[in-house]
Amino acid sequence: MDFSEIQPVSLNSHLGQPISINNAADLSLCFNSMANVGDRVEMFFSIAENDPEAAIPYFITLIRNSTKAPIKALAIQSLGKVPRAYKQLLASCASQESQDLLKLLCTEAQSRKSDLTAWAALEALREIGFSPDHIEHPEGGNLSEPPRRLQNEILDRKFEEITRTTQFSTRGRLTAECERLLEFWSYGPISELFNGQMSDYTYISVVRGVLHLTQIRGVELGLASSNATVREEAFVKTEQIFRSYSDSGDRDFQKTLSNQLKMRFLKENTSKDSDLEKLTQAILFDEPMPINAQTLDLSRMAIADMENSIALLKERCYDLSTIFTSGIEVSSNPSLNSFLRARKDDLLKEPNLWIDKLQQQIQLVKQEQDKIDRNISLFNEVLNNFREVDWLSVFLNKLNSAYRQFSNLGSMPQNYQDLQQFSTQLTNLKNNLVNDMAALRRDIQGEIDRGTNYLKAREKFSGWGWIVSGLIILIMVAWISNAGIYSSNSSSRSSSNQIQRGAAWYETGYPKQQCGHSSSSNNCWHPVFITYTSSNWNKIVRNCRDVPNAQSQSTARERGKIQIASFNNSTDAEGFAKFMDRYYSGDSWIGETKCY
Repeated sequence: MDFSEIQPVSLNSHLGQPISINNAADLSLCFNSMANVGDRVEMFFSIAENDPEAAIPYFITLIRNSTKAPIKALAIQSLGKVPRAYKQLLASCASQESQDLLKLLCTEAQSRKSDLTAWAALEALREIGFSPDHIEHPEGGNLSEPPRRLQNEILDRKFEEITRTTQFSTRGRLTAECERLLEFWSYGPISELFNGQMSDYTYISVVRGVLHLTQIRGVELGLASSNATVREEAFVKTEQIFRSYSDSGDRDFQKTLSNQLKMRFLKENTSKDSDLEKLTQAILFDEPMPINAQTLDLSRMAIADMENSIALLKERCYDLSTIFTSGIEVSSNPSLNSFLRARKDDLLKEPNLWIDKLQQQIQLVKQEQDKIDRNISLFNEVLNNFREVDWLSVFLNKLNSAYRQFSNLGSMPQNYQDLQQFSTQLTNLKNNLVNDMAALRRDIQGEIDRGTNYLKAREKFSGWGWIVSGLIILIMVAWISNAGIYSSNSSSRSSSNQIQRGAAWYETGYPKQQCGHSSSSNNCWHPVFITYTSSNWNKIVRNCRDVPNAQSQSTARERGKIQIASFNNSTDAEGFAKFMDRYYSGDSWIGETKCY
């Protein structure tokens, strides 16, 4: 038995019912022509419900003459699917036909030649509604035990077989024993199997085999199962069936399968091709994250980059929610909708998690920038105050040296890791200055404490000016020593003209009417392209609104590339291409320079 050859729909049937059946032989031929077990079952049940007058004689003929257990079992079960009025006539035992049918079914139930046909006969006795008296009467069915007890005995035996049946031979093929077991559950009590409270590997293997054999019928019953593991397997099979529809290049096959899927899974008022596409998109959704979260180093990201990443992730969440909500709105299957809701919630977890992480990192960077702004303001104030005083040359040299180091620190970093390093440099600079000043203070304090000759001090340090200078030094050293550098807990922020920060002009302000330059002094242009995908096109036209003016979507699709913008210099073009590379799939590059 090769599962790969089983198709999800039969091309020679319409809604599970063959075009023309005039006798039992036609019914047998149609049975053999069906692509899968599910279509065979649906065909028999459909004939029983829609044309019972002709079907009942066909079924009885197959029961009497067929030697194949599957078709015989379906014919028996189908007798229990005819409309209620026909069941009442069959169960009345008022006619010879009714009495003969009762004996035929009871004989099949007791023969035990096949567990499948025996179970089917017992099921038909129950569904048709034969009375216990007729079933047990010696001149009636002459059945020694109640049908339900015999049915349960068969089911218990078949469940036990699941755990002890060898599934594959030494040649790697299904054993005959396993094929018979799958045949029993596929043509027989499939709902009993799917609602079994088991989850071991052998049980799940049998469930998978039955889902492969029964296709759409099996999926519908599996999704409604009380066993969560079976529901998961049924959803996996649902994905495979919808994938067959989506990827098929056979138009007849795709149209037939489309009709079946719309009939089985869509609401009556939403049965257009576009509605089926909505459900297909939701079931087969498999788009990657717009950013590679595994390679993100938050400590090295600037605020502008993080804000752009958040925008992309929010767009992903919106698109994902829209696709799944649209699919659920047109679906008629409650169990399938539950799976789609759970999958949507699961897929939203990762982007929402990264949005939270990025927002927290932005706050962390802003706090670090606030802290450094305070430190820079304090440092500027202290150094400027010192420079305004006529210090001793030795102190002035040290002060000017510190000021030069401070001036060479550079511009404000844009990521957390560099901000940390910048803060460390400021702290080291402050500590060095304090140490130099503390050494000078000790010298001055020593001079005062030892009562150095006042006149000599006046000659050397211009009298009271030295005392005043010494006091100012002592006060300033104490101020800086005690002030320190603000910690990360500082909440206030003061502006500083010493450090400027910001992103390139083309990295901010989205969405824009135009993402490139609007003019060129030499009328030479450097175009920037990106690989065409429908996702890239939809996102780019929202952010760079003039893109459709440069080319239509069909033109971009044919060329395999989208022209996003043009620049009047190669530096901005290269920077913009790298910027695009971070946020869109595929490659971005600079095209050939055009001069007009």
